[in-house]
Amino acid sequence: MSEPVSSPGPTASGGPGQPPGHAGQSWTAAGPASLSGEDLLSLLDSLQVAGTHDPEEDQEAVAAAEWQALQAGDRAVDASPVYVAENLPAGPGLAAVLAQGTPGGASDWDLPGLAAGYRRLAAWAQARELAAVAEIAARRAAANPDIGAGEDGRPRWLPPEAAAEVALELRMSQYGASDWTDLGCQLRWRLPGTLAGLAAGVIDLGRARIIAEATGLLSDEHAAAVEQRVLPAAGEQTTGQVRAAARRAVLAVDPEGAEQRRKDTERRARISLYPGEEGTATLTGSSLPGVQAAAAMARITALARALKASGAGGCLDLLRSHVFIGLLLDTLPHIPPPADGPPDNPPPPDNQPPADNDPDDQLPADDQSPTGESPAGDRPVDDQLPEDDGSRSPADDEPPADDRLAGGPPPADDQLPSDDSPAGDPPAADDQLPADDGPADDPPCPDDQLPAGDSLAGDPLPPAGGGPSGAPADGSPGDG
Repeated sequence: MSEPVSSPGPTASGGPGQPPGHAGQSWTAAGPASLSGEDLLSLLDSLQVAGTHDPEEDQEAVAAAEWQALQAGDRAVDASPVYVAENLPAGPGLAAVLAQGTPGGASDWDLPGLAAGYRRLAAWAQARELAAVAEIAARRAAANPDIGAGEDGRPRWLPPEAAAEVALELRMSQYGASDWTDLGCQLRWRLPGTLAGLAAGVIDLGRARIIAEATGLLSDEHAAAVEQRVLPAAGEQTTGQVRAAARRAVLAVDPEGAEQRRKDTERRARISLYPGEEGTATLTGSSLPGVQAAAAMARITALARALKASGAGGCLDLLRSHVFIGLLLDTLPHIPPPADGPPDNPPPPDNQPPADNDPDDQLPADDQSPTGESPAGDRPVDDQLPEDDGSRSPADDEPPADDRLAGGPPPADDQLPSDDSPAGDPPAADDQLPADDGPADDPPCPDDQLPAGDSLAGDPLPPAGGGPSGAPADGSPGDG
C-alpha cells in the first residue's frame, strides 16, 4: 500500500474542519490524510472525476481548471464523509473516513449510508480474520507429520491443535473454534472468490457462510462451479434468496449426486438440547428426513388445532409445544371434541323402527347380492318361492315351461332327493327346497334304499302329510 497523501485544495466554506454544506459533521485532517493513493484513485473513479488516469501534466491542468472554477463560485462542492465512504473500497481508508463522524451527528440522508459503510468494513475485517485462522491451520498441519499439508499449504484435515489455539485466543468453545477454522479453510482454498467478495464488502459473513455450507459436500470443481453461479448476484439478494440460488446451482452442477448427498446429510441427523432463559430449554432436530419431518409437523399442528377447538387457551405455537412434549413423554391428554361440533354418530329419527337384529332371521352374507340376485345369478329374489303354508299342490312344484332347460327335465329315476346329494356339492339355487321341508338334521337314506313312497315312474311324489317332499307338514320325520 502506498504512503498516505493529504487531500489537495483549501477547505471550502463551512468553517475549518467541516465539509461545505454539512455543518455539524466533523471532518478533520486525519480522515483524508489516512487515504492511500489507491483509495484516492478509487474514490475519484467512483465520483467520475475526469483526468484521474491521464498523464501527470494533464492531471495538473485539470486540477488547475477545477480550482479556478471553485474560486469563481461556478461549482458548488458538497461532499460529506458518508458520501465519500460510499465510494471508497472496504479497508483502512474506509475505516478512517467513517471514524470522523458519529450516527448522532449524521443527517437523515447519511444514516443509511453510514450503516452500510460499517457493514462493508466489518466484512473486510472478518475476511482478514478468517484468512489468519486458515493460516494457523495450515502451519499446524504442516508441523504435524500425521496430518501434513498439500503443495498449496492446504491442510489434509483440520488439526485439533489449530482449533484449540483459535479457541484459546478468541475465547470460543472448541466446537465453535473448529467450525470457524473450517470455514476459513474452505474460503481460502475452495472458495477464493467468496473470500474476495467478503474482503471487498460485496457480501457479508452470512452470505459467505451460506455458499460454503451449500458446497460442503461437493468436490472442488463442483464447488467452484456453484460459486460462479451464485456469487455475482449474492450482494443484491437476501440471505433466503442466496440460499435458494445455491440449492438450484448445486442441483444444476451435480444432479447425479443429489441422492447421495441427501443420505450423507441424513447420517448427520441429531437431536440437540440447549438451555434457555428462566429455566426453559430448546429441543431441536437437525438433518432429519424431509418427508417424515413434514409429516410430524403436520400431525403436531393438527393436534394443536384440535386442542384449540376443544377450548384450550393459548396461541397455536404454544399448543404445538404442548403437543410436542406430550407426544414425546406420552403424557398428551385426551382431546375432547369441540362443544359446538356435530356428534360422531347421529341418532336415528324418532319415526324409524329399530332394526331387526335377530341372527336367525338374517340370511348369510353370500346368499344375496346388493342387486337382489343370488350369487349364481340364476333367479332374482322376487322370483324365489314363498315358504310353504301347506296349501300348495304337487303341480305347483313343477317349474314353468320357460324355466326348464333346453334339453328337457332329466328322467325321474336319475333324480335324487335333496338328502342324497353329495356332501361336497351344494345344490343349485333352483333345486333348493323351502325352509320348512323338513328338519335340517334328517339322517340321509341308506345308499341302496329309496325313501318309502318313492316312485320310479317319473311322476312327482304325492305329499304324505301336506309337504312337497313327503315329510309331514309339522316337521316330524317321515315314514322313510
